[in-house]
Amino acid sequence: MVAGVLTVLLAAVLLPAGCGGAGGTRVPARVLALAAGSVIEARVAGDWDDVDAALEPGLERAELATLTTERSDDRRAWELVNIAGVSGRLMVMRDVGGGRDARGCEQFTLTASMPGPEGNEQAYRLVTRMAERLEQLAGVEWAPMR
Repeated sequence: MVAGVLTVLLAAVLLPAGCGGAGGTRVPARVLALAAGSVIEARVAGDWDDVDAALEPGLERAELATLTTERSDDRRAWELVNIAGVSGRLMVMRDVGGGRDARGCEQFTLTASMPGPEGNEQAYRLVTRMAERLEQLAGVEWAPMR
């Protein structure tokens, strides 16, 4: 790939159009990858309170750890580090104008960036695993890890 070329990928993970699982229409998550820039972004419908619960499985799959955390009502951000000591960033932003749908879900955007030769893959694994876990937790008090 040529650096700077925008590549649009469809994630293998299917996200619900709304919370609550059964009967919901499933649509593919849109994941954008910027070649050599390692920026991955996905729109997610889910419970805002489940973002932290979805973070850990995402970090595990991507082989990343957090260094710092920033929080506000509509935005959460983490400084990330991989085993090579390369730092990146994850940001989750709530769609403040969207409100909740009939099933209680909100729309938000997951954005991860990791530089380096494996950055795109790590950011992609983080975002897609978080999206999977958010789907599992949508509309329920708890759900077994799958």
